[in-house]
Amino acid sequence: MTPIAKSSNGTPLYECKCPTCGLVRIQDKRKIGKLCMACSRKARRDNMVSGTRLYRIWSGMLARCKYPSTDSYKYYGARGISVCSEWSKFKPFSDWALSNGYSDDLEIDRVDSDGNYTPKNCIFTSHQLNSQKRRNHRVTLDQASEIKKLLSSGSSMVDVSNKTGVPYIVIWHINRGNTWRNA
Repeated sequence: MTPIAKSSNGTPLYECKCPTCGLVRIQDKRKIGKLCMACSRKARRDNMVSGTRLYRIWSGMLARCKYPSTDSYKYYGARGISVCSEWSKFKPFSDWALSNGYSDDLEIDRVDSDGNYTPKNCIFTSHQLNSQKRRNHRVTLDQASEIKKLLSSGSSMVDVSNKTGVPYIVIWHINRGNTWRNA
């Protein structure tokens, strides 16, 4: 993501697009994927509180699929992954989420990681299970067990990474218990 200008105090400015109405504005990086003032007012009026976790999940999903200026666009929108038209508005997404197992400790996940965000392809799952599916973190249960065994025998994370060929950051997450607690 490349800034297109700088503010008077030198802060990089980016092209930001409202996920609801598509209004383009030039603002700092914090505004990427956020609602414009008019849509934000309407959301509050319609009880679609933009401060809720579910709302942030929805707006993040739209941003990573629709706006090349977001950091994660290359993993979603650039790969052709989109959000179904039904979920272009928050209310239908919220209704679906609340009737399909959403809770504040879960994350949205696509069953087919190459498929779009649609009611038939999405579920809510734990962070641990969701992170095990990441393309750069794919490790089998056997590999995770071997990694845990090596770590418990005193091998350093660097040594385990070199020995197994699994990236250091994945070893770190397994060691911390962020992923593969069941291994």
